[in-house]
Amino acid sequence: APDAVCRVRYGGYLPVDETQSLTADPLLETDSVDVPANTAQPVWITVKLPRNAKAGVYRSELRLSARSHVPASLPLVVEVLPAALPEPPDWSFYLNIWQDPSAVARAHKVEVWSEEHWKLLERYAANYAAHGMKAVMTHIIHDPWDSVRGLADDTFVEWQHPGEFQPGAAEKFTWDFTVFDRYVQMMLNAGVREKIDMYALVMGPGSSTKADIRYLDTSTGQHRNLALNVGDPLWQEVWIAFLPVLREHLKEKGWFGRAMLGFDEKPAAVMKTIFDFVVKYAPDFKVSSSGGYPGDERKWGDEIIFFYDVMTDPVQWEKFTPLVRRMREDPARYVGFYTCCAPVYPNTFLFSQLRESRLMPWLARKYGLDGYIRWAADIYPENVWEQVRFTWP
Repeated sequence: APDAVCRVRYGGYLPVDETQSLTADPLLETDSVDVPANTAQPVWITVKLPRNAKAGVYRSELRLSARSHVPASLPLVVEVLPAALPEPPDWSFYLNIWQDPSAVARAHKVEVWSEEHWKLLERYAANYAAHGMKAVMTHIIHDPWDSVRGLADDTFVEWQHPGEFQPGAAEKFTWDFTVFDRYVQMMLNAGVREKIDMYALVMGPGSSTKADIRYLDTSTGQHRNLALNVGDPLWQEVWIAFLPVLREHLKEKGWFGRAMLGFDEKPAAVMKTIFDFVVKYAPDFKVSSSGGYPGDERKWGDEIIFFYDVMTDPVQWEKFTPLVRRMREDPARYVGFYTCCAPVYPNTFLFSQLRESRLMPWLARKYGLDGYIRWAADIYPENVWEQVRFTWP
């Protein structure tokens, strides 16, 4: 079959701590592969059918060869059904796998935001779009997850201030959106274009109220850290200054309607303070709440993501069912579920059965949800080929 129709890739083995075994997970893009003695080598064949292919059964042949062995051939049979799916960007299923460009740079050993880095990110963006991804993950502060993995996530928005910030001087802040604009536009061009997530007014996840801001002191060219906590007067001053600028910038780009302020696993004690602030100072901003407090009658989240254990608990799920129905009735809002470091089953770990991934959209369908969310697509540990596991599965 022509290369445009058929791709052959080889499963590469990685060590899986939980099973004390090797699992073939990455698909290696290489013309050939060395197979050690007494091992099996998975071969992954991807057939991309032309949209105008006529229904019917198509037959081809797969030829296998190895040094000092007689070549073998296997039949390859593809049945084309009389139906065509939409292109992935047009799929209705809501898929949101979080992204971190900084981790991509570290894994590929290139400088963050260098042209080498951007070329890699374009390939990642194309891969996300090919899998029907809907949301663009952005960081509007430096390290919004407070180095929970021991590694910082670089900001897409450079906060700048002339000299050391002093209370009452938030109007002197300026913001450089260069990276933010380039990343979002790159993802939109690739076909990931439904929603933009922006993290965060508070560092997450968990109950911490920490909300530090790293900014560039333009008088010295050095970065400084401004220690903040949610609800404090200084935190309010800074965000009262930034959010109108962010709003205006998003509107100029035509992105405001699809952009959401994101929050990750933040409990009611933290989120009620944030909702107080947003309702008062930025009521037109949309809000996404993943696995934490979903909102209240003053302001419900425009995206609410339930942790898997919530929807499988009959008592909890009965409480949220009316909210889910209201969310589904509004085409501008999203309601879904996610898995992360738990549960053990079903999930998408290296030790998970492949059928568990296939199960995710069926679970969304069963519980009346728009789709599935996962952290994360490209968060690589330092030596991913030798040790895949980091702190969590």
